[in-house]
Amino acid sequence: MSKGKARETHDGEDAAVWVESTSHAAGSSAAVVLQTVRLPAVSSPAANQVPGVSVVVITYTPPQSAALQFLSLEPLVLLKPAQTLESHENPDAQLHVRYRHLSPEARAQQLRLERLTALDPTRAADLRPGQAKHTAAGSGLRMAVILMNAADEPFARGRPPDEQMYGAAGKGLALLVRASASACRALSSSLRQPLVRGHSIKDVSASVRQLDLRLRQIAVWPALGRRLRVQRRHERVPVCELSARYIGLWNGVWLVANDLILGGAVGSFVCEHHEQIAQACAGWLRDNTIVQADEVLVWLGQWPGGLKLNAELSLFFGDMYRGTIDVYALFVFAPLEQALPRLVYAIGLAGSLAGLTMLLSLAADLLAVATLHLSILHRIARAILGAFTSMLFALFRLFRGKKRNWLRGGRIDNATYDADQLLLGTILFTILIFLFPTVMTYHVVFALARLGIVSTRVLLDTALALLNHLPLFALMLRLKDPARLPSSVRLAWAAPPDGDADGHEPLRAAHFELHSVPLGLGDIFAGYSDHLVGLTALPRLCLGVLTGAPIDPIDTIAQG
Repeated sequence: MSKGKARETHDGEDAAVWVESTSHAAGSSAAVVLQTVRLPAVSSPAANQVPGVSVVVITYTPPQSAALQFLSLEPLVLLKPAQTLESHENPDAQLHVRYRHLSPEARAQQLRLERLTALDPTRAADLRPGQAKHTAAGSGLRMAVILMNAADEPFARGRPPDEQMYGAAGKGLALLVRASASACRALSSSLRQPLVRGHSIKDVSASVRQLDLRLRQIAVWPALGRRLRVQRRHERVPVCELSARYIGLWNGVWLVANDLILGGAVGSFVCEHHEQIAQACAGWLRDNTIVQADEVLVWLGQWPGGLKLNAELSLFFGDMYRGTIDVYALFVFAPLEQALPRLVYAIGLAGSLAGLTMLLSLAADLLAVATLHLSILHRIARAILGAFTSMLFALFRLFRGKKRNWLRGGRIDNATYDADQLLLGTILFTILIFLFPTVMTYHVVFALARLGIVSTRVLLDTALALLNHLPLFALMLRLKDPARLPSSVRLAWAAPPDGDADGHEPLRAAHFELHSVPLGLGDIFAGYSDHLVGLTALPRLCLGVLTGAPIDPIDTIAQG
């Protein structure tokens, strides 16, 4: 039996709410009766209207703390796998977000207090915002929910604890896990080291980003699981404080397990048919990235669609771009085509060992190498278009008697020009205006090619993000054990009990049944739209075809 008392302000008067829970057997899942008795103040006018005692009987099933079940008045905020890693690697990151509305001094003091209370996890919840004061309206219900969550604790303490015998094999395994975590942490740090202009190899390779994510998970998860177990079994931290991190941890473990299973199936298929896959990929890449690109350049030199381009400039562009394609086909694509069967087999083998995400990441890197010449040609065309646009704007400001003053932050100031300067500006402006359609046409062609490459890359990155961050474990809990994902509570009317065998009438009271309301799908998937940012950015990237803006994919692999 567990008892508790909470005070709640009701209709302007303090009323005592007595909570008493009883159970017939330890560990029993039978319903528990919660009795609440409100005693109005004698001097209150309500005392004349309410008969001596008003009894409300609420029947509820106590949540099993051993199974991480609990009741809550607020929706449980789930952590994504990336947030689970961040909360362990950089605990202050979550605190900075929580206290970002405070001034820097107040934020520093609050962070210092959080670190101090972290030494005593049982008091860490006292600093969390959003909790109602025990003297505020509705605090009686909140305290009642806390007592309901604690109803199973006496029976849980009576159960035999899980005994773990750590022999020589267990100690050796723990030492091996710590050594592996240290090695993974060191390798992950080396992948993040800047190499050229502050960019690391992780910034240019999808497979390296995926490898870095897996290394961080291997390095963090054992320590995180051990810390959660210690906080739960020895430090008696409430279940509501650990549930989100438990779910985030095991969601990541489930995702990795499914990734390995899917990777084994797809990787085996790729390894068995690597010759046919390599032949089909080589033919498609040759036809679409080399042959058709050369045909498009020839078509652009022959007044495409009746558009009369500048013949000399179009001939120059055609020779320059075709020369770049020929160099790429000779020195990059030819060796790549010969090694493609072995590369496809290696990708399938990597998928079998490291999961489907690694297979897709390597496929994305292979696509980037196979279309490298189109990306280079797009950069050249965009640079030429940018130079033409900049010169046209500068000459247009010359006609308006303006100039850009770089000594004043690039502001536009008045200026005076001579007749020779105006004449030269008019000549240059006329030449650039007539050459601009040719420059724009070539840019649009290669920008469309780049957009197609980026769209394919965005689809692969979105698939990787879903495989890495899908709330699979939370969805399973929603179907199997909804009590672990509370959103709120609801009260339902219950039929009053019949009279006893002696014929006595039952006490007149209101009877309710209390049920936990689980999280909805919208709450489970809250924040996961960030992984679709690549798809939502495609319309903006399409504008880059006409404006000359960069057309680059957005990394969604490691987002949390």
